[in-house]
Amino acid sequence: MFKIRLIKNLKTGSVHISKGTVMTARVRPGNPFDLSRPYQVIEGPHSGLDVPIDCAVPLPVEKLYTEAEYNKLVNEQEALKKHFDELLGVYKSVSEEKRLLQEEINQLVAGKKVPLPQGVAEALKCAQERFSEPSIMKMIDLQKDGYGLSAVYCWVYAAGTALEIQRKTLIMRALVNGYTIDETPRERIKRGVQEIYDEWTTIPTTGDDQKDGDDLAERISRFVTQELQL
Repeated sequence: MFKIRLIKNLKTGSVHISKGTVMTARVRPGNPFDLSRPYQVIEGPHSGLDVPIDCAVPLPVEKLYTEAEYNKLVNEQEALKKHFDELLGVYKSVSEEKRLLQEEINQLVAGKKVPLPQGVAEALKCAQERFSEPSIMKMIDLQKDGYGLSAVYCWVYAAGTALEIQRKTLIMRALVNGYTIDETPRERIKRGVQEIYDEWTTIPTTGDDQKDGDDLAERISRFVTQELQL
């Protein structure tokens, strides 16, 4: 026996069965060489009904599992899930190690760079475009005027003798390893607001001054809130 699905509405004397109905059937017994034998329903309210072969199609036979086969499949599924969880754990571990390694590299790189006040960093950058590192250090030692290093002189010497050697060492490290701008919160916010304004002025106007002004205010508000972590 097997399942059949009607592909046409089936009407007989007192029976009307809609297309799509699934029934359990067999091929009507008879001449095995007669390929036109109809299907015969063998279960349900229509048991005994003949269904022409052009009105139905046989459905694939559903595999029935023994208890042992079912248990084997369950065990295999659990083993696969366990293996998947192990692989997922390895992936997460590798990803975390990669992230931590990248953070460590970033910290090492950042650690080599010397944080300098913006004015000092800018003056040093201009000097590097014209002079070698030894020449710059010699100028700082002699406090030579006219070389655009006044901001550096002020920063090195205005702090007093106690910090003079330390800051000269920082300048030397900055020339070798590079430097970053050590901005105060006020300087950082001022720079960020200026960048937002410069970008905002390149955006086409909507023609509504109120709407455009609100947009600028919202951009600045989001930036300042983030910077101050409000």
